[in-house]
Amino acid sequence: GGGNFKNDREKASEAGKKGGKK
Repeated sequence: GGGNFKNDREKASEAGKKGGKK
């Protein structure tokens, strides 16, 4: 977050792959 939407989305994708929704 914090305005860096791209980075935020990448982190969300990584969490999704690991099965950890945050």
